[in-house]
Formats: sequence, structure tokens, C-alpha cells
Amino acid sequence: MTGKKPLELLRKRGKIYKELDLENSKKTDAQLIKLMIKYPGLILRPIVIIKNKAFVGKMNVKNLK
Repeated sequence: MTGKKPLELLRKRGKIYKELDLENSKKTDAQLIKLMIKYPGLILRPIVIIKNKAFVGKMNVKNLK
């Protein structure tokens, strides 16, 4: 829906990201998705869905079309 890989949707400055040492980890997309489900705080915010398209993280309002 976003066209991005799971790694691109993570809050890299977040406490959980650092605690799990994900910067130095070679997780698969499936493993990252499982971690995102277990620890929703890993996911960038806000998440905006418009017409079947999702925008995640900081964004320019002009791009929400």
C-alpha cells in the first residue's frame, strides 16, 4: 500500500529500535513485520490512508493527493 520496504517504515531513533539493535541486524522483511506487530512503537507515525494509498511518517501535505 505504501510501496516501501518494512525497513523504511521503522522509527530508527526509537528506544525499541535501539534495544533490539535493528541497525546491526540482518532481518528479513517477514521478520521485521513480525517485530512491527509485536512492537507497534517501531512503526513511523503518522499513518494517513487516502484512496487506497498509505503515507507513513513525516510528509509534505502537497503530496497527499
